[in-house]
Amino acid sequence: MQPIQIDAQQLLDDLAAIAQIGRDPAGGVSRLAYTLQEQWAREWFVEQARAIGLLISADSVGNILALEPDAGDLTPVLSGSHLDSVPRGGNFDGMLGVATALAAVRAIREQVGTSGRRPLGVLLLAAEESSRFGSGCLGSRMLIGEIQPADLHKLVDAEGVTLFQAMEQMGLQPDQLSAARRDAGWFHEFIELHVDQADDLFKAEKPLGMVVGIAAPTRLRIVFAGQAAHSGATLMDQRHDALVGSAELILAIEAAARSRMTQEIVATVGILQIEPGAMNVIPGRAELGVDIRGIAAQTVGEVVQAVRETAEKIAQKRGLTVVISTISQAQPLTISAENITRLEKACQAVGVESMRMVSRSAHDALYLGRQGAVSMLFVRNPAGISHNPAEAAWDADVVQGAAVLATYMAEAGRIIINN
Repeated sequence: MQPIQIDAQQLLDDLAAIAQIGRDPAGGVSRLAYTLQEQWAREWFVEQARAIGLLISADSVGNILALEPDAGDLTPVLSGSHLDSVPRGGNFDGMLGVATALAAVRAIREQVGTSGRRPLGVLLLAAEESSRFGSGCLGSRMLIGEIQPADLHKLVDAEGVTLFQAMEQMGLQPDQLSAARRDAGWFHEFIELHVDQADDLFKAEKPLGMVVGIAAPTRLRIVFAGQAAHSGATLMDQRHDALVGSAELILAIEAAARSRMTQEIVATVGILQIEPGAMNVIPGRAELGVDIRGIAAQTVGEVVQAVRETAEKIAQKRGLTVVISTISQAQPLTISAENITRLEKACQAVGVESMRMVSRSAHDALYLGRQGAVSMLFVRNPAGISHNPAEAAWDADVVQGAAVLATYMAEAGRIIINN
């Protein structure tokens, strides 16, 4: 496997340029899905892709495919990620995958040429973060046909803007959702490079990680209803406090995940809304948003069932009612052993240390994996934190990661001709 050399300065300049788009005065970057800030980043991407000779194809929902010209009938080898962010996010989540994909394709075109291989492309996916509409990986899920027209009206942001309206405001065509759908097998392979969103690689002192499995989230909405009452006049044994019931469940959710830590399970209560929300009124209603993730569907299912049973018991004990609904449920993905081995060989060719690891975060590759072969490569994060302005990656690791990505893509695209 022949290593590909990366233009390090161009790559680092690209990352610096993206980091200025949507720069938040309070720190970090804020490029929420289907906002002007994300649109400006998309325009930057189109300009860069055209500069290296790629043809641009944008679909009705905001995904952009930048593909080599004269692709012919061969399915392409793709890399890419997203450019939207969480509020006050870091400088690497998503954008690292886009910048390194551009760098890899640029390097392969210059050093390998175009003959004897499959076409290459960079795929920019819209609305990966769930921050605005409470549902993530929207671009990739619309691409595979998982999002239905009714969903575009059900998903609403904090300002009351529906996903459909937000897309229209950005000049897209949400009424033509079906036109964005692609059939399985439309690409040969997709590889997503991403910053490690925890400290796994940093603790292991490894620059890069080959992802062997991608966890998938199951998200629940749990609503406890009790009785709002006077905080002074109501005795403790006469209360039907929805918040106290929620607090008990939150601790039970944490315990359920902690008891399965060896199985890569994590669980989070990220939303807690209480009513009426007055200091002198016992809460009569509490709504929780629960996120449960793992790389084994059976284990995730066990935790979800445990949460449901515990919520019912708490409600019965405290004189509450509880309604539990599933917001979304995705299946984890196992990366093929063949792809992992090829990634390891690419690391060896470049001369960089690596290790195998799981991704406890969901990514667009999770959903694209339903349509074809996918791989993921993580880059060390010395800060050990993501979705935060402190998110970090060392320049040397970034450049080496891009070199491994390019080397892998060149090998994946190589056509073996049997005489």
